[in-house]
Amino acid sequence: MRIPLLSLLLFFGVNQLSAQTDLSFDARYSLPCDFAGSGTEKNQFTELQNGKIVLYRFEADSVFGIKHFIRVWSIDIYGNTHWDRKFSIGEGDSVWLSASLKSIGNQLYLAYSHIDQSGKSHLRILHLGEDGTFISTHKLNIPNDPQVRNIRSLIRNQELIVSFDLLASDSSRSAAYGKIPFGNFNSANWFHTDELQKSTTLYQDGNDLRFVATKDSNAVDLSLDQISVYQALQFPAKFLPETVMVFNGNRYYTGSMIHGIFLNSFLHKLASNQTSGWVKRLNAVGPNPPYHGNTSEGITTVDGKILVSGYGTIPHPLTYLSVFAENGTLIKTETFDAFHSFNYNRGDLFKHSSGALFFSELAGIFTGTQFATVLERIDTTNFTSCNSETTNYPYIDTTLQLTTTTVSFLPENYTLSALTIEPISDPFLKEVVCHPSLSVDENSALNAEIYPNPFTESFTLRADNTSDLTINCYDLMGKEIVVEKRISDDQHVLLIPPFDFSGVLLCRIQTTSGNTQTILLQRVK
Repeated sequence: MRIPLLSLLLFFGVNQLSAQTDLSFDARYSLPCDFAGSGTEKNQFTELQNGKIVLYRFEADSVFGIKHFIRVWSIDIYGNTHWDRKFSIGEGDSVWLSASLKSIGNQLYLAYSHIDQSGKSHLRILHLGEDGTFISTHKLNIPNDPQVRNIRSLIRNQELIVSFDLLASDSSRSAAYGKIPFGNFNSANWFHTDELQKSTTLYQDGNDLRFVATKDSNAVDLSLDQISVYQALQFPAKFLPETVMVFNGNRYYTGSMIHGIFLNSFLHKLASNQTSGWVKRLNAVGPNPPYHGNTSEGITTVDGKILVSGYGTIPHPLTYLSVFAENGTLIKTETFDAFHSFNYNRGDLFKHSSGALFFSELAGIFTGTQFATVLERIDTTNFTSCNSETTNYPYIDTTLQLTTTTVSFLPENYTLSALTIEPISDPFLKEVVCHPSLSVDENSALNAEIYPNPFTESFTLRADNTSDLTINCYDLMGKEIVVEKRISDDQHVLLIPPFDFSGVLLCRIQTTSGNTQTILLQRVK
């Protein structure tokens, strides 16, 4: 018998499962060879229509080596790998650590900065199918071959929107963006301005396409749906927003601000009236606290709470997650560096459509013989993972005064030419540092328990009267799993799943009087 997944979760009680089940884990993704480097930037996650998560990273063939390869792989929300693809970008070529991965339906688009053998960089867009199969690559042709930096992308109205910086040979910077219709790369529209320099993020406010970049020494936020002259909100010189989220009609900006001689993280709530809100700054006090020199880059919401992720550099590298109420009250901060001796890159924050929350420490995780990408699933009840630590890093209130300015963009006749890249076979290794902790429902009237959990071959159910119980088990796709039952005595039943089953079991225990209890277990081999 097969039960639809949604019906299964409703049958078991979604609130009960989410409130009493800790599915956090920490997995390292490494190459099988020694000293394999990897690296990437923000926008590392996307979700396909089929619910699978896709990640990317850049890889080298030596420690601190030039990145010659692109790896894209797919997992489910429990960390199980579904496919793994690696591409060589060309003999002698490399990539700049700037990219953005987005999806529509089950199609994937990775925009990245490609560097050829002469040292020139170009915007390239890699198009992959649902299972990671190569579909196409396109290169953007820009006059005078400026370097491409700070790539961001999003999908709106059947278009891929890509923004980036152009670094000229005289070290001057300018900003550009393009709107690319799906299925028709040749019909893309491109725009450029010398009035903006570093681009930091793209986001949507409703259907309004918005862009954050720097104008001289200030950051500005403007709508790209304007024509010719663009009105922009302007931040004070010391504030640099990196990520923006719209929640309940309010904008939340997170990034870095200069305070004294240090960069400090900040979170700014701008109300829908654009005149009220609040600003929180991670307070750097004392001679060498571990939160000096930091910035926040990821932001999402869980149950009305605002979650901000970031990284620090002084006196030792760390990544962290801070949780705020909508009124700006700090709830807690967790750090994620317990297993890592060396971490020089940033993390990203991603919320799956199921509500599952993930945090990645993108590359630069040195484990003794190799670099690895670390992915952690966060428990959304207490915002911890299996290796995080609660800290007391303080935030203080600060002020931010916005003004207005204008920016002009000009249309550009850039073209995209089709290219190919070479798929290669080089599977990486996944090491699960700590397994999910799937615990028994402590509040059930049945007072039943199952052990061991996780289990390898079999597990035992203990209850007050096992002869009164009906036991049915399902996988996470809703398929019923036939489990052999061997009654030991009135209080114990030995349960043996099929030999070829692996993963998570949801077991529903019911008495003849109608009382039920749901228990989650994990099989490890």
